[in-house]
Amino acid sequence: MRKFLFGISFLALAATAADAWAHGFSLSLAGSQITPSSEAPLDGYPDLNIFYDQFGDPNPDGSIGSIEGFAFGDFSFGTPGTPTFTFDIVSPLLYSNGGAAVPAFVDPSHTDHGSSPDPSDQSTYVEIYDRLQASPTIYLYGNDPSLGGFDVKGTDPHELQKLLFNYSQGDGVYGFAFTFTASYPGGLTVTSPPLLDTWATADFTGAPVGQQTDAVLAIYNAAIPVPEPSSALLFGIGAALCAASLLRRRVARRRV
Repeated sequence: MRKFLFGISFLALAATAADAWAHGFSLSLAGSQITPSSEAPLDGYPDLNIFYDQFGDPNPDGSIGSIEGFAFGDFSFGTPGTPTFTFDIVSPLLYSNGGAAVPAFVDPSHTDHGSSPDPSDQSTYVEIYDRLQASPTIYLYGNDPSLGGFDVKGTDPHELQKLLFNYSQGDGVYGFAFTFTASYPGGLTVTSPPLLDTWATADFTGAPVGQQTDAVLAIYNAAIPVPEPSSALLFGIGAALCAASLLRRRVARRRV
């Protein structure tokens, strides 16, 4: 197994003291498969691809922030050329305070958010941009089923700035799922399975542990659905059930 590290979802104290500090995911590459391991897993669920930490204190503009980035080792693995890296968000922004996860609040008068936030739009959203290089600034809302990311340098664990605005649903956990992709010049492309980023508001960290766990798991289940069985698997199950039924009928006839 060849190993490399991405500090995906790194949080750090940097531009402001209000940003939180933690680690992210370690990713192991075996062939063309990426296996993640969260360095801040949900207690009791180390095998799930969950990162759980807390946002920092409010910034002067009312947002709460985290600084997220990527750290890695040797990406060559005998493959010529240096890979490029990108990420994509694969779920809406979600919220839970221990009950079922729901999309982050969307202002009913601003369901089409445009390319940048409207000051009159009271929707909850996360703003993400690159601190180390020119990049788009993207905004994730509760009614975005997915959102394309952008290329990242992958050279600093605190590369991406993330800010949560208008969190009117109150204290709880906010989060979303994303994937990370490495692309090599020779054509090899490897993409991680969905990884879940979740952060609690500062006051929610005082809630009972069970309530916090329920909130994170609710977001996980909403953001990363269980894959549907393949047609081949369903056919195989059906064939096995039919065979078992025929066998039972034959045995029953012999006993008559």
